[in-house]
Amino acid sequence: MSDPVDSRATDQLDDPDHIELPPPRRSSRLGDLRGPVLLVVGVLVAYGIVGVAAGWLWHELWTPANGVVVGHQWYASGDALREDFSGTGIYVVVATVAGLVLGLVSAVLGGRRPLVTVVAAVVGSALAAYLMTTVGQGLGPEDPHTLAAKAADGKELPSALAVTGFSPTLAFTFGTLVALAVVYTMFPGKTREARLDEEPRR
Repeated sequence: MSDPVDSRATDQLDDPDHIELPPPRRSSRLGDLRGPVLLVVGVLVAYGIVGVAAGWLWHELWTPANGVVVGHQWYASGDALREDFSGTGIYVVVATVAGLVLGLVSAVLGGRRPLVTVVAAVVGSALAAYLMTTVGQGLGPEDPHTLAAKAADGKELPSALAVTGFSPTLAFTFGTLVALAVVYTMFPGKTREARLDEEPRR
């Protein structure tokens, strides 16, 4: 009595049309997530680095003005008041330009993953704004109101680098969203979100 397994193998060798091929390998979910994860990490790292650099640039472009201590209180001069507004203005310009550039790069590199790209870029812009503010203020002079409490009358102290109001801190995110909107509006076909049965572009 012949072995059915050997008979089936012999039949396949005799008739090549009936050779059974192994089923195609399906990509694992881990492999499918690798691309989006790398994209998110890359975007966050880029925003973090640029945020630190923007904070340094903000500090370098700003010029402090002096005020005077009277009765352990710091009183700003007219120049100090103008520099307070100029510090906020410089922050808005630097953050907006940096956000535009990073938003454009993120949209181009994000390819057909616009949803992931937008979320990562918005979170990254918030991180960059925080780092820019922290680094810029850290490099600048200390708060003269705090120093005046222990300073003698007549002592001149430089103004501190700060952002006036909350809305200017959104400049990074604003620039990012404008860049993303322009790219996704002008090139909708190249940034279309891939369907579940499509292979996303690497």
